[in-house]
Amino acid sequence: MIRTLRPTDWPRYLDALRLIQPNLKSVSHSEVFVVDTGDRLAGTATLLFDGTRAQLDRLAVLPAQQGRCLSRELVDHVRRRARDLGFATIDADPIDERVAAMLRRMGFATTNTATLTGEL
Repeated sequence: MIRTLRPTDWPRYLDALRLIQPNLKSVSHSEVFVVDTGDRLAGTATLLFDGTRAQLDRLAVLPAQQGRCLSRELVDHVRRRARDLGFATIDADPIDERVAAMLRRMGFATTNTATLTGEL
């Protein structure tokens, strides 16, 4: 189940982020979405946006949960939310080539050396 992060989720959310991104120092977000498996938060994605630009950020899934299409579900959810907010495209700066390849398979195109853009 993918849902919006609730204030009561923060301890579990930060625990999951520390497992996924051990060097994480701070969390910056506009809207955070999580995959809730009931006993833990298995993945997360953040939608950053301002008046002109939407960006997919902090896409991460726990290693034990990878291979179950959770990243794809999170990306689809963030794209729908960005579309609902009135954006026509969304940018992403993938952290590695594996994530970049997945985003390209989902229709994102390279717009510069680091950024991929997808139509909504």
